[in-house]
Formats: sequence, structure tokens, C-alpha cells
Amino acid sequence: MDFAPPADWSPEEADAIEATKAVYDVLAGMLANGHKVDIVAVWDDTQPEAITVLDVSLSAVDRDSFRFFENRKFNFSE
Repeated sequence: MDFAPPADWSPEEADAIEATKAVYDVLAGMLANGHKVDIVAVWDDTQPEAITVLDVSLSAVDRDSFRFFENRKFNFSE
């Protein structure tokens, strides 16, 4: 799994893409104001040991490429 802009081979609804961009904007704002942020993206039946930690620097991932991956704990930094 990698951060990349939406691709034709993996269609996403326009509303979902815009919602993810809006979350990116909120995360960037929170980090810029000195807050620490992490998010866990899992399904209800996921066991804790199945969750992988992913360190994400928003300065390295642009807004159009950002996306969530299931069963990940995202630790965000600027």
C-alpha cells in the first residue's frame, strides 16, 4: 500500500475523495497548531495484533495522494 492519487483501476466516489481531502486539511491544521494526532482505521472484527503502525509525515504526502488504509494506526507529523 502506498500513497498515490486516485487511479482509474481503483475507482473511488468523488464524495469520498473530497471527504478524505477535507480530513487531510484538518490534520494539517491540527499539526501546524502543535497538536499530536493519530488515527486507527479498522473494521469491527479486527484483532488488535492485526493493526500495523504507519508513521505519516504530511510534508512527504500531498493532499491529492493521501488516503486511509484499513488495519493501520496512523501516527501523523508535519
